[in-house]
Amino acid sequence: MRSERAAGIVTAAALLALLVLLFGFTGPWTRDASIAVRTGLAAFAVVAVGVRLAVGARIVLWLRGALLVAVVVGSVNYYRRSSEVFWGIDDYSDVTYYYLNGKYLDELGHYDLYPAMILADLETNDHHASRIERVRDLRDDELKSASFALLKGAEVKKRFSAARWAAFAHDADVLLARQTLAELRYIYIDHGYNPPATWSVVGGALASAVPIAWLKLLTLLDLGLVVAAFTAVGWVFGIEPLLWGMLFFVTTFSGRWPVLGQALLRFDWLCALIGAMCALRRDRYGLAGGLLGYAAASRVFPAIFLGAWLFEAVGDT
Repeated sequence: MRSERAAGIVTAAALLALLVLLFGFTGPWTRDASIAVRTGLAAFAVVAVGVRLAVGARIVLWLRGALLVAVVVGSVNYYRRSSEVFWGIDDYSDVTYYYLNGKYLDELGHYDLYPAMILADLETNDHHASRIERVRDLRDDELKSASFALLKGAEVKKRFSAARWAAFAHDADVLLARQTLAELRYIYIDHGYNPPATWSVVGGALASAVPIAWLKLLTLLDLGLVVAAFTAVGWVFGIEPLLWGMLFFVTTFSGRWPVLGQALLRFDWLCALIGAMCALRRDRYGLAGGLLGYAAASRVFPAIFLGAWLFEAVGDT
């Protein structure tokens, strides 16, 4: 009991000091600094796993305290100590592709977002893309001239009604106006809208239902899903697996982009997959299968997690 109290006091004091340090005396962190912190946290995790296996339950309370501190550091570092994520969007590239193309998929298909944006921008008074020289043709993945994109854009426009084209031009203008010339040049040579067709059912419906003025709220949907997923992990598996899972989430280099809260429905498959494992642990097989099915339908590759079940089923026959 005394050791539990001591561990709790030390952990609380460390967290308080850490929060004062992180939010009181430092500015937003650079990309290099953020990578260095991720590397340090990953090294800590390796050592912590070794200590946990070697020492066992004797230091579990102290280990949990250290993990909690690491998760706080990792969470702050994940956003590079910038609170902008909660009320703004730092990187508009992903939401430009997925909001616009998801909302106007019937007219744009999977290949014609860029030509439509180039033409719509030319027809406005802002001309955000007037200095864009190259545009990627998503049909053959080749870079083409902006004039080629304009010609293609005229063909794409014919698929729109007048009202839908005006709405598309307005939405595109709002998004383009929030980006620098360097960011615009990157957008037009990137690979655009390329989710599985099944993602468009949910993502497109959300984009169509939410006006662009409320786009930030739409990007926060992922944040709510991730909070719910980790809450389920804590409820089903306990505090220590929860802390390990959160530490991995905020540390893994594969999770650097898109940032949670800055994109449209990018983490739904992960949350569904986590939920499926939690449901399986609770013997809720129908719910587990439904969530895993959604994850697989949304991103295809999560279907590999069916492998363990199939292997067991084959072994039982």
